Amino acid sequence: MEESLDSYVDKGLVKTYLFTAVIWLCIATTVGFLLSVKFWWPAFLSNIPYLAFPRLQMVHVNGVAFAWLFTAFFGVSYYYVPRLTRQKLFWVKGAWLLYFLWNFIVVAAVIEFLLGNNKGLPYAEIPIWINYIVVVAVVIYAINIFGTIFTRQENQLYVSLWYLMAAIVWSALNYIIGNWIPYYWATGNEGAMLNGFYFHNVVGMMVTPLGLAIAYYVLPIGTDRPIYSHKLSLIGFFALAFIYPFTGAHHYIYSPIPVWVQTIAIVTSVLLIIPVWVVITNFFGTMKGKWTKLTESIPVKFVILGSVFYLLTCFQGPMQSLRSMQKIIHFTDWVVGHAHMALYGAFSLFIFAAIYLMWPIISGKEMDKKLGNWHFWLGFVGFSIMAMVLWAAGLIQGILWIAQVPFLNTVWDIQPYWVIRTVAGAMMVLSFFVLLYNMWKTNKEAASMD
Repeated sequence: MEESLDSYVDKGLVKTYLFTAVIWLCIATTVGFLLSVKFWWPAFLSNIPYLAFPRLQMVHVNGVAFAWLFTAFFGVSYYYVPRLTRQKLFWVKGAWLLYFLWNFIVVAAVIEFLLGNNKGLPYAEIPIWINYIVVVAVVIYAINIFGTIFTRQENQLYVSLWYLMAAIVWSALNYIIGNWIPYYWATGNEGAMLNGFYFHNVVGMMVTPLGLAIAYYVLPIGTDRPIYSHKLSLIGFFALAFIYPFTGAHHYIYSPIPVWVQTIAIVTSVLLIIPVWVVITNFFGTMKGKWTKLTESIPVKFVILGSVFYLLTCFQGPMQSLRSMQKIIHFTDWVVGHAHMALYGAFSLFIFAAIYLMWPIISGKEMDKKLGNWHFWLGFVGFSIMAMVLWAAGLIQGILWIAQVPFLNTVWDIQPYWVIRTVAGAMMVLSFFVLLYNMWKTNKEAASMD
């Protein structure tokens, strides 16, 4: 059965997407490492205008979100969709077209950012002319995925497909709302509300469903048992759909945005614990009697750690949306640590789990387990240190600002934390290069065996 399912997958296509995605991850996070140095060494690269902090910051954020995460999401979905539907991709040439188009988008955006050209909207900095190409890319991807699902041979729609289809629709709507309306029509408070809606839903309605689709696929295979409850998985899906869209304004507490909008954002942020607990219950229920897999299976190790970070992220998010907490942590490094826990701590780990599950199959050789464990521990320890340092620095910043300590003094006070952050970030970046080397080494050894 496993062989017949693999026959539906275009292994060369998946391999190309995943390897390219990890290359982009290494590039984007190396840029992040350079940015972290600039915090405690402002003169670093200061004589090169193209490498100014704001320009590199846009490359890092968009590089992680779109070059790494979405390239990987595309590649992983081209593996699990054919297997779950028992149907080859509806449009293989379209998938290759998307590969070249998406990488053109990424390269063009990076060049524009380094030249100082952008829309000035968080997570929506990509120039408007590139946005039109993004729409074409999303349409190509949607045709391929929906075409494959609609012509499937498998009757049941597994929850991963529910999340994937919803993510495509939500991503299209969210991208249009965040990139066109504030740019052309909405300004002031309205523009801020729409931008808050957009950049928070990049995580909530785009990255989250795509990441959970992967976790729901990898965990049953890694544990060799079906998901604990299909009903729970659908409850979590609909809870996410109806709660998450309204949380974005919690970034604008105490702003001129109407108080009732802020309150709705706070309430829905607290309610996010519902879909999160459903997911965690389902994952931990699936692990019942299989906890030894944590030491035996690298994919399971990454999924479970990602699940823990997902739980912590969605506990921390509601907590920091409360007005009493916002007074302390708003505009501080605390929020930066929180954002990293979502995009790296949860969803990047789900993708790593998928890579360790899929790469041996599509390359024809097992990956080096020692290198896999080095990747896991370097990333885990590095991120844990970085996150705790950012949260500590954020609390110190907030308390000092409330005490009306001169801003420059607060900068000097938290410089040691920024240095530690750089060291921890270097460990994370190194872990990504270990993964890239492991993938390259495995593929090379597999090719030499043929």
